[in-house]
Amino acid sequence: IAITDFYFKNKNYQKALYYIDKAINIDSENVLYWKRYAKINYRLNLFEEAEHGYRKTLELGNYELNTWLTRNDILMHLGEFEAAINNLFQASEFYPDCAEIEYRLAGLFYHNNEYRKGEFHLKNALRIDPEYLIIIEELFPNVYDSKDVQKIIKTHKNPSL
Repeated sequence: IAITDFYFKNKNYQKALYYIDKAINIDSENVLYWKRYAKINYRLNLFEEAEHGYRKTLELGNYELNTWLTRNDILMHLGEFEAAINNLFQASEFYPDCAEIEYRLAGLFYHNNEYRKGEFHLKNALRIDPEYLIIIEELFPNVYDSKDVQKIIKTHKNPSL
């Protein structure tokens, strides 16, 4: 791990990957190894390998919010939108009332043309924390710019509308 971390910090991701692969071959049930494996592959833009690493990390019991969200970003990048939705629903079991999860679910459902589900999650997200609205704006700009979404946002900001 120390060697892997040294190369990772020095941005020599190929060497870091070499050593983390060796560590995983020795102990394939070590959650810390798999998390490093995922991070290194993500830095190398090896998204399928990174997703595998994050999935394995979750299977081994690392339920940190960042693990769920990073895996979600990778799944979206890979075009695996249904898997991304499932990932977020699993995350919401550990983090109920998490605005970040709700905004991402809203964006994904709108992206998949499931407008009622998107609206439900967008309203939940706005209720939980309107400050995180930037998530949907950055990850789903087309969704954010849509008339329906803008109407929901305006209604939330001014309930008398």
